Amino acid sequence: MHGTYRRVGLINRKYFTIGILLLSLALACFGCLWEQPVTGQALLGPLINAGVDVYREDDLKNPIFSTTTSDAAVLADAGLFAIPDNVFEEGRLYVIAVSGGRDIDADDDGVLDATPTDNQGTLHLIGTAEQLRSGAFKVNILTEILYQKVSYLLLAQYPRQAILSTMKQYVRALLKEDMDGDGDIDIDDLLAWDPVTDKDSAAIDRSSIQNCIAAIHADDAYADELAAIYKNIISAVQKNAVPMLGFAENVAVSGDYAYVVYERAYYGSNFLSGLQV
Repeated sequence: MHGTYRRVGLINRKYFTIGILLLSLALACFGCLWEQPVTGQALLGPLINAGVDVYREDDLKNPIFSTTTSDAAVLADAGLFAIPDNVFEEGRLYVIAVSGGRDIDADDDGVLDATPTDNQGTLHLIGTAEQLRSGAFKVNILTEILYQKVSYLLLAQYPRQAILSTMKQYVRALLKEDMDGDGDIDIDDLLAWDPVTDKDSAAIDRSSIQNCIAAIHADDAYADELAAIYKNIISAVQKNAVPMLGFAENVAVSGDYAYVVYERAYYGSNFLSGLQV
């Protein structure tokens, strides 16, 4: 009898242990359902089958996550991508780069193009983990213009707060409306901007925007266009300028250019790069 009780006890403990393991797995899977991915859309018009790379502010050469944008015939469903939430750490800045693919609404008229436009260039966005997690964001031509304006600050290793302060000033010169209704024009509004539905909210004229988009499609330099845009940005920023405190390493400023020494991955040596400021 005692032997029978021991066998029954062993069997009960065995099934109890299995039950605990299955419950733990179920709870773990249930928890995964609550961890929603961070979602975005690549918009010149929607860029389908484009490569998406995510970089941390302290390493702009090696992506921490890569994916591809969605291919769809409906504009709202095209150019979408998802990034696991755990890729982002609070308090950090990130750069999202979207390269290649095809633009299915190149003129941003809200109508699917009969023939997509090949995209040879790269579109960028800079944002904090908190900003990217706050809702579905858009990598658009305005986030690209902002990136081109402040990327030298990343290369020169400016303090994060100085970069964010500068970004906020420039956003107010790129947009003329509060997009998310929170009473302020900030980076969240830039991330919400849609080139079709919100074109009148941009502080830049439509022809300049289309010229920049066409240059990205062709992977052409558009320094002249950016220079004209930057003059307007600087003029607007100077009206309500806030001194930017901080420091820079490996950078020198001369006239309208900041010269930054940095290491290019494909050469493995230091180069001097001039960026217009």
